[in-house]
Amino acid sequence: ITENILKPLGMSNTVWDKPQNGIIGTRFEDNINKDEIPLGDGYFGPMGGLWSTIDDLTRWISFLAEAFRPLPSPQTQTQSPSQPTTQYPLSRSSRREMQQVHQHIIPAVSLSNNRTSLSALGYGYGVWIGHDSTIGTIVYHSGGLPGYGSNMMWCIERQCGIISLSNVTYAPLKNANRKAFELMFSSSHSITTTNCIVTVSDVFIDLVKRLVHIINVWGRGGDVEDEQLNQVFDVNVLLDSDVQHRKQHAIERLKVWGGGEGLRIKEVVGSSYTSGRV
Repeated sequence: ITENILKPLGMSNTVWDKPQNGIIGTRFEDNINKDEIPLGDGYFGPMGGLWSTIDDLTRWISFLAEAFRPLPSPQTQTQSPSQPTTQYPLSRSSRREMQQVHQHIIPAVSLSNNRTSLSALGYGYGVWIGHDSTIGTIVYHSGGLPGYGSNMMWCIERQCGIISLSNVTYAPLKNANRKAFELMFSSSHSITTTNCIVTVSDVFIDLVKRLVHIINVWGRGGDVEDEQLNQVFDVNVLLDSDVQHRKQHAIERLKVWGGGEGLRIKEVVGSSYTSGRV
């Protein structure tokens, strides 16, 4: 674990033995906090034998979450490559597979902060995955041992996360993190941060530009080469409605949308990395 995961990810402050500055765990019992003797890494090592920090755990959830981000061009490669390397011990596809539902749980409707929310929940490989109608896709997992409680939670579409650590036995931090997400992304408590904006891929932006160009050419009565159409449209598009009908529709709509001068892209608001509103 240390050699194959922690070191490649730069999690240098994640260790197996309690560090000198490690926080003492407590149990709230008989109306007082009692110190707990920390468990070693033996039998429970795979699930609770590590000591870590917020910074290191941020590296871990970033490693998982970024697998859903679009790959940049080779010239601006700043994220992990598609295949495992010495720096990134797990491929992007394997990380995505970890964060996909493999065991479903019946969807539920809940009322929180005066809003109704539909959520579907399931378990992946070592993490829970929830699909919330307001927040998006949430991945999370809690940790708990005598003296400690923790929760890591991140939103795939918004590419932001929350990590909460406590030195109280089995502290229910999942509920606190979920409440924080609801406050951040509910319509009445909107928070805008650069880390929580859905960024569409460069491929999507390029297709948007090509599509607008096609609409403008059609709208002016011009023709578009088949090769250009095939680069933008999937095979079903022109089967649903042929070129002539789409061209006529473009002429009619351009009179309304662009005053005959053509369309211009003002902004692209992403709803995911491969979809959005133009």
